[in-house]
Amino acid sequence: MRYWIYDERTKSVLGPHLTMLLPKQPGFGPESKVAPEGARGPGDWKRAKDVDELKVLFTAPPAPPGKKTKG
Repeated sequence: MRYWIYDERTKSVLGPHLTMLLPKQPGFGPESKVAPEGARGPGDWKRAKDVDELKVLFTAPPAPPGKKTKG
């Protein structure tokens, strides 16, 4: 899937970008306004953290297991 991003800094629409490339876009974050490619109107724009497919971009990876010591 590809998404358009609304850049608050420049007040412009950028994209569309592939999902995996969104985090590399300057200023992109959970509050960024995005719309899927093919969007038809203002109601298609949502915060990135509210889009099911994009939620995974904002979840922290699990912490590596602690090193166990023999004792």
